[in-house]
Amino acid sequence: MKVIFLGTSHGVPMPGRHYQSILIETEKGGYLIDAGAPVMELLINRGYDLSRLKSVFVTHMHTDHSIGLVNTVILASWYYKMMAYDVYLPEELAIKEIKTACCSIFHGALTDRVAFHTVDEGLVFDDGNIRVTAVPNDHMLKYPRKSFSYLIEQGDERVYVTGDLGHPLTDFPAPEAYKGHVNAFICECAHFSAEKLLPKLATVKADAVMPIHVFPLDKYDTLAAHAGEIPAKLIFPNDGDEFTLPL
Repeated sequence: MKVIFLGTSHGVPMPGRHYQSILIETEKGGYLIDAGAPVMELLINRGYDLSRLKSVFVTHMHTDHSIGLVNTVILASWYYKMMAYDVYLPEELAIKEIKTACCSIFHGALTDRVAFHTVDEGLVFDDGNIRVTAVPNDHMLKYPRKSFSYLIEQGDERVYVTGDLGHPLTDFPAPEAYKGHVNAFICECAHFSAEKLLPKLATVKADAVMPIHVFPLDKYDTLAAHAGEIPAKLIFPNDGDEFTLPL
């Protein structure tokens, strides 16, 4: 399993950093966790075989995690007809929102090669290649909307993606949420201070902790200065970085 960071920025794209999107690449195909813009352009610029895309899992419906999905669906509908994949969204309303956005821009029929599904807590996907388990978090409670973290498994290899978490980190996952250990723990760092995150990261059971969605950027320096307090290896992914599991 490879973890490819297409976009690692927070709610505002920055020079060299696009909205959040992570590609889980396997021998049998690829799976996106979040679809921040410009995910299609990033895949195309990599020379990625778009027919390999199997599923997209969106953590929550803020635009920096979901807006790239609109272009993905539209382009699959009229141009990239080799694309056939499933989209997993946090709730039924999210499906309506994405379809409405697509139809308001694209004056044609959306392809039935893209199938939409809602996410519920627990195992949401198992195609015999990977398993995806959804863990609710509190990021969208005030709206109120649903928001999820995802555990992705292939055999003994595991990746946990927190998505955006709530404040003040009462929803930070315990090891039980990811079955006790993961190869890569990918955590956001925008909605709370680095000082508040550090004690939480010290509890993570992982080969590597990978902070993304970092804002303000001086949090990188704070986290790096306290790396010795985190039992796992601390890695700061950039856009375009690839990691092959196990690390």
